Amino acid sequence: MEEKRLLGIALIGFLVGLLIIFFLSQSMDISPTSIDSLQSLPNEQDIKIMGAVTKIVESGNNLLLTIEEPKQVKVFLYQNKNGDFAIQEGDQVEILGTIDTFRGEKQIIADRIRVIP
Repeated sequence: MEEKRLLGIALIGFLVGLLIIFFLSQSMDISPTSIDSLQSLPNEQDIKIMGAVTKIVESGNNLLLTIEEPKQVKVFLYQNKNGDFAIQEGDQVEILGTIDTFRGEKQIIADRIRVIP
């Protein structure tokens, strides 16, 4: 009897914790950052930018995008597994990713890219 009661309490605690995490994750949002301010931000910081795609370079399954708003930044997308990338030059996009430095220049390693209609 005591084991069933402990199991019930543990399950209720788990479900309540899971709900709290879910609602907290829904309310968290990264505010957009301007490309101008990238140089002053540290590497490995999560970031959101918006801008226009001005250039797309494919390298195997990876993509290198140039985004402009009005300054430019390079955005690297690892392993585009499906090979069918729906972004075209001129598209307005929102990019969530991490800041990195490559050859002395800041770039963004993209986690998610979304075309803004």
